[in-house]
Amino acid sequence: MTGVMSKYRIIVPQKNMEAARKIRYGSLVLGESNLKSQPMTPCLPLSREMLRDPIDLRVEGPLDFSQAQSLARRRAGELRNEPLLLAWFDRSRDLFSPHLPCCREDKPSWLTYAESRGGDLVICVNELDYVFVFKGL
Repeated sequence: MTGVMSKYRIIVPQKNMEAARKIRYGSLVLGESNLKSQPMTPCLPLSREMLRDPIDLRVEGPLDFSQAQSLARRRAGELRNEPLLLAWFDRSRDLFSPHLPCCREDKPSWLTYAESRGGDLVICVNELDYVFVFKGL
C-alpha cells in the first residue's frame, strides 16, 4: 500500500500497516485515535473592553504601521523605562504578532501572550487601528 506524506512517497507493506499507523515519541506511542485534532477556537475580533487601561493616541491623516509603531514606542518611552514591545495588532492588514494559534475564548492569542508576560502598557493608535502592548523593564 502506498501513502503520500508531503512530497515524499512512503511505501508500507500491508502486514506493517498497523505499525505504520503508530508514531513513537520517546516512550509514548501515539496512534490514530489520540492524534485526532480538536477544533481550534477561532480568534475573536479585538474590542476595547479586552484591553487593560489603554492609552489613546489620535493622529490625523494617513498613517502606516511603521509610523504608528514609532509613535507608540515614543509614548511608551515617556511612561516606562526601557519599554519592551511584546505584541502588536494592525487592524487594516489583519496582522498581529506574535502569530500564535488562538486558544482562549475571551481574547486574541497575541494579547493573551503579552499579558501573560507582564505587558502592562497598552497603546492604541487611532482607536483600534493599531494596538501595541509593552512591558517596562
